[in-house]
Amino acid sequence: MEKLVRKAHQNDLTDIAEIHHKSFIRQADSKQWIASTLAAYPRFFVT
Repeated sequence: MEKLVRKAHQNDLTDIAEIHHKSFIRQADSKQWIASTLAAYPRFFVT
């Protein structure tokens, strides 16, 4: 079975930013937003 969810990598940035831009039309700078979010991983750590 193919994985449907996986950890994002830097080479995914452009594709994720495109999805973000289409989903949140009024939010500017999708690529910067996604890069910041990706760099902040993990934001939450639950044990």
